[in-house]
Amino acid sequence: MVLGMWFACATLVTILLLLILRRRNSCITNLPSGSLGLPIAGETLHMLMDMEGFYEQRLSRYGDIFKTHIYGCATVVSMNAELNKFILMNEGKMFISNFPESLHKIFGEWNMSKLSGVQHKRRRGIVLGLSRMTAANEKSLLRGVEGITKQYLRSWHGRILHVQDETEKITFAIICNLLISMVSAEEVNKLKKDFSELNDGILSFGYNIPGTAFWKAMKARKRIIHKLHWILQRRRSATASPASLDVLDTLLDAVKTGEIDKAYTTEEILDFLMGILFAAYETTATTMTMAVKFLTSNARALREIRNEHARIKKAKQPGAMLTWKDYEMMTFTQNVIDETLRLSSPTPILHRRAIQNVTYKGITIPKGWKILVHNAVVHKNSSMYPDPSKFNPWRWQNHNGNECYFAPFGYGIRHCPGDDLAKLKIAVFLHHLVTHYSWEPKEGKKQRYFPNVTKQTGIYVLAKEMDSQHL
Repeated sequence: MVLGMWFACATLVTILLLLILRRRNSCITNLPSGSLGLPIAGETLHMLMDMEGFYEQRLSRYGDIFKTHIYGCATVVSMNAELNKFILMNEGKMFISNFPESLHKIFGEWNMSKLSGVQHKRRRGIVLGLSRMTAANEKSLLRGVEGITKQYLRSWHGRILHVQDETEKITFAIICNLLISMVSAEEVNKLKKDFSELNDGILSFGYNIPGTAFWKAMKARKRIIHKLHWILQRRRSATASPASLDVLDTLLDAVKTGEIDKAYTTEEILDFLMGILFAAYETTATTMTMAVKFLTSNARALREIRNEHARIKKAKQPGAMLTWKDYEMMTFTQNVIDETLRLSSPTPILHRRAIQNVTYKGITIPKGWKILVHNAVVHKNSSMYPDPSKFNPWRWQNHNGNECYFAPFGYGIRHCPGDDLAKLKIAVFLHHLVTHYSWEPKEGKKQRYFPNVTKQTGIYVLAKEMDSQHL
C-alpha cells in the first residue's frame, strides 16, 4: 500500500515536471516548426511504429529542420547540410555527444561515445595511431586484413549466402585479430554471438526487465567483459614480449611508459576495448553487404571494378599478397565505396545535446534539447547529388568536397578515427570477391534503407568460383 502511494506520487511529480518543462519550452521563441506530440509520450510511439514514415512525413510537412519529442526528450531533427556541419564542428563548444542512455549502459561509463574533452581526445588518438597506414605497420596491417578475408571467402563457393552474416564474420575476425590477437574461430564466433545480442539492445528502452532485448544485451555485456578481463590479466602477467604487437599490447606499453595516463583503470581499458570491437565490425560489414547489392544490380559498375582488380592481379606473381601500391591503384573501388556509403549510411543519425542556447539562422535550439543529426537524408539531397537514388560511382570522379556534404564518418573531433581501416577492409574484400567469384541474387527478405540499413538486409547470393587459381 505504502509502496503504491510512493509510486503514484513519483509518477505525479514526473508528470508535473514534464508539463512545467513543456510550458517553459512553449515560451521560447523561434523554435523550429513541428509538434511535441502528447504529454510525456511525445511522438515516440508514432516513430517506433513507422520510423520511415515518421521522418518522411515531417520532412515533407515542416522542412529539413523540425522539432519533436521522442524517447522522453524535446528534440530538434536536422536534415540540413549546413546545420549538420555546424553542429558537428562545434562539438564541445555548443553541443556534446548524447546517445541513448541504453547505449551508455551497455558499453559502460568509459565508452568513447560518452567521453568528451581530454579523455575523448586521448582515446581517439590511440585508435587513430593504430588504424592509420604507416611505413611501420603497412605490411602487418595489410597482411592481417587480407589473410583473414581470403580465409573466410574460401568457403563461399557453391553456397547460398546471407551476405550480411558472412561479411560480419570477416570484419569481426579481423578486428579480433588486430585488437586482441584472437585467432581461434571457435572463440571468435562465440564472442561475435554476444556482440550480436548486444547490438539488438542498443536502441531499446533501457529497462532491465528479464526477457527484453536490453536485458539480453546487459547479460551479453557481462560475458564480453569477463572474456576481455581474462585476456587483459594474462597480458599483464606475461613475462616475455610478444612476437608482434596488437592494439592491447600497444595500449599497455603506452600506459607503462607514461605515453598515456598511467591512471587508466581496468574498467576504462575494458570499456575501450569493447567499444572498438563493436564499432569496427558491424558498420563495415553493412557497407560490404550493400556494395555487393549495388554491384549486383549494376552490370557496368561490376564490369569496371572487375577490370580494375584484374589489372592489379595480372601485374602480381600468383599468390602474392596485396601491397600499399596496389591499394592506391583501386581508384574506382574507392568511388564504389563512397557511393555505397552515400546511399546506405551505416550510422545515419548522430545524437547530440545543446549545452547552451544556440541560435542558428534565426532558429533557436534551447539548452538541454537533444539534436538528431540526420546524415542519411542529406546524402540523398538532389541539389547536391543529381538523381540521388541512383547508384552512380562515377559521380565521385569529379567530386568537389566543398560543394557537397558527405559525412559517413562524421565531422570534427568525433570524425571516426577508424575510417581509413574500414575502407581498407572493404577494398581488400572487394578485390578478392570480384577476382575469384561470380554470383547471382537469390530471394530474401524485403530490403529497408531508411532511416538506416537494417541488419536483416535480406541480401542473399549464390556464389560460384570462377578462377582456377584458388584463394
